[in-house]
Amino acid sequence: MREKSEARTFRLKKSILYQGIGFSIFFSIVICLYVWLGFFIPPAAPGAGGPNVSVMILGMIVFGPMLIGSLCMWRAYYVEQLTIDGSLISLRSLTQNHHFDVSEIQSLAWSAFPRGGSLRIQLAGSKARLSLHGFSPKDRQVMIAILHAMVPEPLQENWPKFCHRIAIPLRDGYFPNAEMTPIEQIEREAKRRQLIRTMVLTVSTIGLLSTPVLINLGVDKETALIVGVVVLLAGVFGFIPFLPRVKTKWSEEDEELAVRLWDEGESVSAAKLMTGE
Repeated sequence: MREKSEARTFRLKKSILYQGIGFSIFFSIVICLYVWLGFFIPPAAPGAGGPNVSVMILGMIVFGPMLIGSLCMWRAYYVEQLTIDGSLISLRSLTQNHHFDVSEIQSLAWSAFPRGGSLRIQLAGSKARLSLHGFSPKDRQVMIAILHAMVPEPLQENWPKFCHRIAIPLRDGYFPNAEMTPIEQIEREAKRRQLIRTMVLTVSTIGLLSTPVLINLGVDKETALIVGVVVLLAGVFGFIPFLPRVKTKWSEEDEELAVRLWDEGESVSAAKLMTGE
């Protein structure tokens, strides 16, 4: 007879912490730069003395929310976690803190969006939500397997679609449909999307900074404004043609196949555990 399994705690991967720290430092520097420029760019009102408060406020309005989001990402690394101890589940994040037994779950809804998948647990009078993107692939696979096995199937929603788009590719490395785009190509294009998002953020930031910097360098305001707007628009819209487009096709048969493959794979894993292989 197998002994009762020990509690398992899943935490966000280290890259979330590094991204939070990196973005926090970056946006703090940008905001400080806007405040610094406010002391060198003369106010628009004739005869007005003191720093240009409008430039300072612009930097805080544009980059303040980004800084707050980065700090939240930083903090989330230390707070967000999922703990499974027998039939007890503990789910904690920046906005929620749930402790419940599996028997209290009224429904478990699986979703392939956002990237990496997510789930929503309906409890009596409340909902618990968990995004899987921030966890390592191995932890995501284990979390999915445990929760799917713990919760009665009649209470699970959208499992076939989630299994086809997230669970099977995560566990086996391919989509259960030979006509679909290979998982390796999708992963490459996902990285390409991430690179494009970084480039959009960088070029847009340069566009926002260029106007006050050019004015400070003696360029007339109209020209500086035009340059800033053009660079900003180039950052926001210029990379759209380079976004990867993945052609995929979904069907109920594919989803049913994914569920069968998942069940067969989990049965093999369970048999290995029972035999000690």
